[in-house]
Amino acid sequence: MFAGRNNGRPRRCIFYILAFLFSQFLFILIFLRSESFDNVPFRQQIKHDNDSWDHYLDWREFISYTSERSAKFYLYNLNLSNTLGVIRKLPSTRHYSCGYRPRKLPPPSKANVSVVISFHNEARSMLLRTIVSLLARTPEDHLHELILVDDGSQDVTLLNDLRRWMGGVFGARHRLGLQFLANRERMGLIWSRNRGASLASGHYVLFLDSHCEVNEGWLEPLLERLALNPQLAVSPVLDPIDPLTLAYRKGNELLKGGFDWSLHFHWLRRQLAEKELPEMPFKSPAFAGGILMMSREWFLKLGGFNSYLKIWGGESIELATKLWLCGGQIEIVPCSRIGHIFRRRHAFDFPPQSDAQETYLHVRLI
Repeated sequence: MFAGRNNGRPRRCIFYILAFLFSQFLFILIFLRSESFDNVPFRQQIKHDNDSWDHYLDWREFISYTSERSAKFYLYNLNLSNTLGVIRKLPSTRHYSCGYRPRKLPPPSKANVSVVISFHNEARSMLLRTIVSLLARTPEDHLHELILVDDGSQDVTLLNDLRRWMGGVFGARHRLGLQFLANRERMGLIWSRNRGASLASGHYVLFLDSHCEVNEGWLEPLLERLALNPQLAVSPVLDPIDPLTLAYRKGNELLKGGFDWSLHFHWLRRQLAEKELPEMPFKSPAFAGGILMMSREWFLKLGGFNSYLKIWGGESIELATKLWLCGGQIEIVPCSRIGHIFRRRHAFDFPPQSDAQETYLHVRLI
């Protein structure tokens, strides 16, 4: 009788040992999966599972503090913007050959980028989508820092809430530098961009509007062109985002920037030279001031944007003129695409006792 009981003990011991080993194996497997996901770059995590990121990013709580404003305040569809989430799939709008041609990029140690985003009274969902699309679709090794400048927004807690939100998303896992700046009073987009560029430490500076969505592969074509000429300033083709439907559409690569004698910016028809393809980079007299990229050192050497210009308007033409006079050049690169909301009129106020035309054309004569 005792022998039979002793024969059962080894089997129970083996069972307990196997159960213990299996539980340890399961624990290690779960731990490794968790660690491997944490080490996946941010852009891959976003693409991995948007539904799971909706909960992790907690973006709905962040945008819930958006001030209640009428549709006329933002001049785009705020309700629709609030439902789109932090990132969405965008159509590929560049020529198919852009994604297949190998690019000769300088190493990140010699070609990292500081991104300056200045904003005034931007809706939280729109600003957040601008930031997340940038982080998700930009090579981490080349993205050096993000500088956000709040130019006197009425949403007084936005910047601090954004700082906490981004700190919760990134923690100490990412090398991306973050700077959050707030103007004590309304200084204007031009002054704010100069401030951001003066504090930047990347080799290149990108000025980006706060109502944009960057598309896949936007940075590499710009870096390739800048590596060929340190005195070049480049701009992507801007894909229009409809302010009412927020539909993302293909921009026209057969347009270049120009201006009239009243110093108003206009898009001009581009004439292709013999054997020139529409998807090739091309020279342009001017560019839209909202989105451009150039050497930070070269930008500061040129004096940045004219500090006597007020609020917004004319800065791209003024910078283009300085580029020409000092041996620089402007190129638009069709293989780089960034979506931008083109509102039908100004969504912000101009200084007291001044109108848009006076502000736009204000230059101090020396």
